[in-house]
Amino acid sequence: MENSINDLLQEAQVYYQSGAWKQAADSYESVLNQCEDPLLCGQVCSAIGAIYQEQGEPNIAVRNYEQAFEAYQKAEPEMNAEEKHQMAGLSNNLGNLLAALRQYKAADAYFRSAVKRYEALAETDEATFQPYLALTVFNRAQAAARGGDHYNWRKSIKQAVALYEGLVKQKPVFQPYLGNALTSLADSYTDEDPLMAELYWKQGIRAYEAALSNDPSVLPLIAAGYNNLAFAQKQERAYSKAVLSYTQALEAYNDLSETRPEDFQPFVANTYNNLGVLFTEMGEREEAILNYQRALEQYNVLETQQPGLFLPYQATLYHNLGVLHDEKQAYEEALAYYRMALEQRQVLAADHPEGFMPDVAVTALNMATLFQSLLELTADMQYQAEGLAMLPVIEEALGQIEQESPALNSMQSDLTYFRDFFSNAEQATLEAARLMREIALWQEEQLSTLEHTEKLDWQHKIVDALANYHQQHSDNRAMEEELAQAYAYQAWLFLLAGQTDKALSPAQKAIDFHPTDPQPFVNHGHVQLMLGNLGEALKSYHHVKTQITADKKRVVDLVQEDLKVLKGYGLDAQTIAKVGSELQTQQAIA
Repeated sequence: MENSINDLLQEAQVYYQSGAWKQAADSYESVLNQCEDPLLCGQVCSAIGAIYQEQGEPNIAVRNYEQAFEAYQKAEPEMNAEEKHQMAGLSNNLGNLLAALRQYKAADAYFRSAVKRYEALAETDEATFQPYLALTVFNRAQAAARGGDHYNWRKSIKQAVALYEGLVKQKPVFQPYLGNALTSLADSYTDEDPLMAELYWKQGIRAYEAALSNDPSVLPLIAAGYNNLAFAQKQERAYSKAVLSYTQALEAYNDLSETRPEDFQPFVANTYNNLGVLFTEMGEREEAILNYQRALEQYNVLETQQPGLFLPYQATLYHNLGVLHDEKQAYEEALAYYRMALEQRQVLAADHPEGFMPDVAVTALNMATLFQSLLELTADMQYQAEGLAMLPVIEEALGQIEQESPALNSMQSDLTYFRDFFSNAEQATLEAARLMREIALWQEEQLSTLEHTEKLDWQHKIVDALANYHQQHSDNRAMEEELAQAYAYQAWLFLLAGQTDKALSPAQKAIDFHPTDPQPFVNHGHVQLMLGNLGEALKSYHHVKTQITADKKRVVDLVQEDLKVLKGYGLDAQTIAKVGSELQTQQAIA
């Protein structure tokens, strides 16, 4: 004899309440075999769906919920308000489940069905059903967001905001829900309109803060809101506002971390990291370093508690700290951070090469760049050896990156460059490069003064340094030409400083070191002219009169420009006229 439907229902409920899912489902299936009432059939199918949903079987749950919905549709004309509420709730639940399964189109159809039914119910009993309507509209918006349907996301979330604003006026308990809707609306503007995003993040935070005194559980939402607000402000380049918002997020996360460190210490660390990124963008390197170091301290503690979980964050922080110290030319500190980053990224890449091998390559390339800088700065050949040792690390990392990309092509090009640089680096060349960088700094100082005697002091220093290098490396033709130019300019400065008697020697040395460059001959001519030796001056001018200087000037034009300058330093107009006439005549004959 079959059990009655009521007995089976009671049996199923007992099984359900005790967690005996299979027995509960079997009992409900037995009810279905006898069920003729579509409303009851719908309720039983819904209960079976809930069992499978509880067991983590969403696809089977969806099938049973859909059967329940079909049964409810048959019973709908005779339903009372509570039964219609069950049907609308089922439709909303189906929408959520299908969205979780990424079946967004089907999900939206059920959400629309739920919205339609809750709107009808709210017309007769707003106090009871308006909250369900608002929640369903909110769920529809979130599903649209996950499915990339930006239009329906924003359309639905604006509707949800309006509904919750109405509810809050009646019952402040809905403030957190209003906050959720406003922050979702803010998120919908994140990529396209940071100003609108900022507006709605602020409104969402205010809604959460209004609920805080009665509901402390919203504090994490406030912290997250400030974090996201800061991101929007950073996108606007409203950096001071972003700093303040991140600081407020940090205060909230610190408060939360005091009582629940296992949950919120990672957020403290992440917010310090966000501040580091922000200060880096602002160009405030020291503040960036300080916040990265604070983040690293937090992650170091977390890593001891859960080994391996926070290693990617530590590695990135070590790398970023290396970059910042590299930029400030604190090379030893930079190298120490890079070494830590490389070690940790290699550990990560051993288990997940596709995710972390590009990071290994980036850090190794940065180290190669640093070794190049140190080699050029010091001409210490130990850095050549370290650079050469880094090449196989880079090559191995790049060899394991399968996906072609512009970034990969760029890194491969860098590897080729470093292979050539470190293989062919010679001490004499490196010393020359180091000296020229130092001379460039002296020349900046030289340009900063208007006093010719002070300019001469700097030029003496430049000449002495180049002459000393030439004594040790006389076969370096490029540096010999630099020395010739330095002597030529020294001769010119002697003229401007009124020390004409000292100008002839460097002028002659300039010619001796670079006899094919017109500039030394021009300056030699100027010196002879200022010494009263017109004939000797003309010989120098005539030697190069048809040539073009390195900066694309005709020698004749250069001489005439210089003579105008020398007029202010004692050269008489008659001599200038004679030289001009002679050069023009010779040019015409040529």
